[in-house]
Amino acid sequence: RLRDITSVKNGDLKRRVWYTAPREEDGAPGIEGGNTESFNSANYHFKGRMDLNNEEILSSNVLHLDNPNTHYFMCGPEGFMDDQKAALVKLGVSEDRIHSEGF
Repeated sequence: RLRDITSVKNGDLKRRVWYTAPREEDGAPGIEGGNTESFNSANYHFKGRMDLNNEEILSSNVLHLDNPNTHYFMCGPEGFMDDQKAALVKLGVSEDRIHSEGF
């Protein structure tokens, strides 16, 4: 669903997806800086567990932490979401910009 929304927003909405262990059928990761449509339609962008303390992620501005219009949506197990929410809050993101759905 989010892939459909990003295609309508013409690059105004960018999604970043982490896959712990992508499968062959997931294809190659989307590459930042390329075509926005292909970036947003990629199945995933980062391989491995999401680590919001990773210096490479923080220094690349992938998370747009300085943009007050940026919202963060995540889904996963409760412990994962609690950890990511705590990391985002520690990075200065207000809780009203963090959204989650458990599974």
